Amino acid sequence: MREGLWRTHIRKVRTSAHHKRQQLIKSLTERMGNSIEIVEGLSSLFVLVKTNDGRTEDELIEAAAKADVSVYPTLRYWAGEAPEDWRYVLIGYAGIPYDSIDSGIATLARAWGLAE
Repeated sequence: MREGLWRTHIRKVRTSAHHKRQQLIKSLTERMGNSIEIVEGLSSLFVLVKTNDGRTEDELIEAAAKADVSVYPTLRYWAGEAPEDWRYVLIGYAGIPYDSIDSGIATLARAWGLAE
């Protein structure tokens, strides 16, 4: 740490996460276009996504799982009642190699029936 290696490591990790995030959003947009809504934070390792066809969180998770793609629930994180139109799932990218993001999103788009 005294030699500045920790800062170098953190900078590399942040740069990698930034590039992965850009690729994830690009792939989601190109593969599913206006069929989805994306909510992205500035520094997280996931994005929130919902389809514009009104499917529930459970329906989206189940369809993705059938294609061997993991997306994660969000409703359990609400302290009270979630808004009635809340149908977002989490799509994480931290453990996915950069070169696998687009093919994973292509598989998800097909699983959700939203491939453009």
